[in-house]
Amino acid sequence: MLTEESNRAFTQVGPGTLMGELLRRYWMPIAAIAELDDTPVKPVRLLGEDLVLYKDGSGQCGLVVFLGPCGQPVPGVNPPAVVALHDECGVCPTW
Repeated sequence: MLTEESNRAFTQVGPGTLMGELLRRYWMPIAAIAELDDTPVKPVRLLGEDLVLYKDGSGQCGLVVFLGPCGQPVPGVNPPAVVALHDECGVCPTW
């Protein structure tokens, strides 16, 4: 039987947690590329983080965290409006 502390260490996957840091070292499938054909923007939640998966006009795919002007993630923002501002490296050239 695991202790409460051990259980937390093995089950929490957010940023800065033991398992979160371990799992971020490996590639994980999050969507099929065909899912972006009809709707080129898809919000995804991966390891406790809200991200935006997108495919641009040239077919390049990207995965970004939306950061507001303050540099902090903005929860609940409409992803299609956000992705248009970022390149495939997640850099917003307008800020």
